Amino acid sequence: MDEVQKAAEIINDGGVVIFPTDTVFGIGCRIGNQKAIERLYRIKERNEGKPTLIMIENIKQGRKYAKFDKRSLLLAKAFWPGPLTLVLKSKEGVPNMIKGIQNTVGIREPNHKIVQKLISLVGEPILAPSANFSRQVPPSKFSKIDKNLIKLVDYVLNFECGGDKPSTIFESLDGTSNFIRIGAISKSRILNKLSLLM
Repeated sequence: MDEVQKAAEIINDGGVVIFPTDTVFGIGCRIGNQKAIERLYRIKERNEGKPTLIMIENIKQGRKYAKFDKRSLLLAKAFWPGPLTLVLKSKEGVPNMIKGIQNTVGIREPNHKIVQKLISLVGEPILAPSANFSRQVPPSKFSKIDKNLIKLVDYVLNFECGGDKPSTIFESLDGTSNFIRIGAISKSRILNKLSLLM
């Protein structure tokens, strides 16, 4: 069994794993395991009710959990897999604990073979906040992950990340949109793509 298969089995058994992405290291569990989600929040010292990103295998899987409008679908097709997180209205099946105040979910298809394989083997989205305690800097290198955090998880996939900037976060809700964070994808690139809808 290779390391990614082992990590997937641990996640499917309710475990919490640290893994690389195309931006920074993530820490996560299955979206369908409430106890694992609660444990993830405790490990990260994350406040309940703070939204948490989910990573998906592809747009088809994403549409089971989020409502894509024309704007978000255009951006997903243009920039996924890649470092763009879309904040969209959630569908049923998304745990309340990870949703935003307006019944939203942050969703992304990563461009990194290790985490892509991990999601595929798990068979459903995985939560993927950055692998750090709350208020710490997200780590882009394994050496920067807090050793105390590593002690609290069940497994670590120690491969290199694909970048050093967090994802850009773009919200698209009920006909309105805004940038929540500018990260690896510039504002101008997104606006240029959205201009196609004008």
